[in-house]
Amino acid sequence: MPPSLALGICWAAIIWMFYKDHQKRPNCSKALWIPVLWLLLLGSHPLSFWLGVRSGGTDLDGNPFDRMFYIMMIVVSFAIVSRRGMALSSLIRANRAISLFYIFLALTILWADFPFVTFRRWFKEIGGIFVILIILTEQDPLEAIEAVFLRCAYVLLPLSVVFIKYVPALGRVFDHTGIPQYVGVADQKNALGEIALVFSAAIIWSMVRHYEKRQYKTLREFAWPLLVLLMGCWLLRISDSKTSIICLGVAALILLSHKLPFLKTRPRFSLFIFLGALPFILLLKEVPAVSDPILRMLGRNTTLTNRTEIWGVIKEHPVNPLIGSGYLMYWDLNKSVQVGEFDVSLKTIHNGYLEIYLDGGFLGLAVLFFMLFCLGTRAGKTYLGGSEYGRLFLAIFVVTLFFNLSESVFARRGPLWFSFLLLCIGGSPLFSDRLTRSQSEKDYVPDESVEYSVT
Repeated sequence: MPPSLALGICWAAIIWMFYKDHQKRPNCSKALWIPVLWLLLLGSHPLSFWLGVRSGGTDLDGNPFDRMFYIMMIVVSFAIVSRRGMALSSLIRANRAISLFYIFLALTILWADFPFVTFRRWFKEIGGIFVILIILTEQDPLEAIEAVFLRCAYVLLPLSVVFIKYVPALGRVFDHTGIPQYVGVADQKNALGEIALVFSAAIIWSMVRHYEKRQYKTLREFAWPLLVLLMGCWLLRISDSKTSIICLGVAALILLSHKLPFLKTRPRFSLFIFLGALPFILLLKEVPAVSDPILRMLGRNTTLTNRTEIWGVIKEHPVNPLIGSGYLMYWDLNKSVQVGEFDVSLKTIHNGYLEIYLDGGFLGLAVLFFMLFCLGTRAGKTYLGGSEYGRLFLAIFVVTLFFNLSESVFARRGPLWFSFLLLCIGGSPLFSDRLTRSQSEKDYVPDESVEYSVT
C-alpha cells in the first residue's frame, strides 16, 4: 500500500473515532483539547519536529519555537483553571508530598552548573500540572480523564502502526550498533513501549468501565476500542519492550481485580500483593539462582540488556552524593560516556531512582521515597474504596514504581509521569469525592458551583 494512502485511511479513521467520541461526551468542554494536545506531544515528538521548524541552537538552548508554544499552553491552562476557581494554596495543601518534591527540585537550581537552564526545565515540568488541572476541574472529571486518554490513544497507536509498516523513515531508527529499532511516533523503542503501555491500560480501564455500566449499545462501539487495544499490544511486541509488556500485565490484573474470584473477596490482601511486589522483586534480584532463569525466560540477560553497564557510568562520572548535580543536568555535563566498547551519548540512566540520585543525591532520594510513601497510602485507600478510579489510580501507581526499575520516568515529561501526577492529584481531598462517587453516567448531574477547597 502506498504510504500516502495508508496515512489517508489512518487519519480518516482517527477523525471518525474523534467524532464518535465527541458525540458521547456532551459534558466535556473544548478546553479539554489542551491536555489532549499536550499529551500527544509528550507521547511523540515536539511540535517543531512535526512542523519542520529547525532550532539552530544547542541542547542547552532548546528550541525557541517549542519554548514559546509550551509557555503559551501553560499560561492558557493557568487562566482556565483560575477562572474555574482553582486556588493554588488549596492545591499545595492537598498535595504536600508532591509540593515538597517539586520544591526540592527547584532548590537544585542553586547548585546546578547552568541554573537558568535548570529553571526553564523545572518551569516546563511544573506547567504540566496546570494542564492536568484542566482535566480535574471539568464538570465530570472521570469522563474527562477517559476522553483525554482515549483521544490520544486513537492518534498515537494507529499512527505508530502506519509509520512502522508504511513510513519507515519516521517509524524506524538505527541504534549505535546499526541495528534497526521500531519507534512509531516516538523517538526510540522504549518510548514507544511507554505510550503503548499507558494507552493500552487506559483502553482496558475504559472498556471495563463501560461494560459494567452497559454503555456499549452496539458491537461497533466495542470493536473500535478493542481494535486500537490490539494495535497497542502489537506495538508492545514489536518494540521488544519487556518492561512495558510486564507492566501492562500488572495493570490489567489490578484493573480486573474486582472481577477475579481470588482477588475480589480479598481487597486488602490484593493491595498487599500489588504494593509488596516491588520490594520482593528487588530482593529476588539478589538471588541469582532464582532471578537468572526468570530473566532468561523474559528474553533478558543478567545485565538487563546492558543497563547494568549504563548504571556503572555513575562510578566513572560521580556526582555529589548528598545533593547531586541539579535537576536534569547530569547528561549535559557528561555528553559522551563509555558503555562497554562504545562511546555513546546518553540522556537517561535507565533507572528512575538512580536518575533522581543524579539530580539531587541522597537528599533527592529521601524526598522521592517520602512522596511515594504518601501517595502509595493515598492510592491504597482509594483502591479499597472499590471505585473504578481507585483501580486505575493503583494500577498507574504500581506500574510507575515497576517501570522506573529499568526506565527513567520520575519528574521526566512523558505519558506515564503525566498519568501518575494526574491520578495522584485527582486522589487528593480536592477531587477524590467527585472522582470516586459511584454514579452512572445517565444519572450524573454536573455541579457547576463546585468550590475547590480542602475538606
